[in-house]
Amino acid sequence: MKAIEMEIRKYQALNALAEQGATVIFGGGEDREIPVCELKQSFALPLTIYNRSLDGLTLEEARAAYDACVAP
Repeated sequence: MKAIEMEIRKYQALNALAEQGATVIFGGGEDREIPVCELKQSFALPLTIYNRSLDGLTLEEARAAYDACVAP
């Protein structure tokens, strides 16, 4: 199993616990490092933010990864 597939499965499990209708950041490897909690606290953002970025995400994989990790 590829690393990206393992990450997708991890995010799918986390999504079962996630708040529906929240804000989601979705991108590639560099986007995984966005400090979501720190940004929320620093700017007093009144919303829930999840980061579902995937290391090594390619354009070819992006649609399927979005459907699995973000759309639900």
